[in-house]
Amino acid sequence: MWKVEYKHANAVSAWSTHGNYGSESSAMSVAAKIASKHFATRVVDPRGNIVWIA
Repeated sequence: MWKVEYKHANAVSAWSTHGNYGSESSAMSVAAKIASKHFATRVVDPRGNIVWIA
């Protein structure tokens, strides 16, 4: 599963999970849409690697 995670307000806050997705393209699409609403947004692949962060 591909995870979309975000931070609410600052760099020291914990990562919260927005959702889990079956494909990279789905996760990237959702992450791009929510990125402007949060301090930081990232996509994590099934192995735990960060593949996108904004």
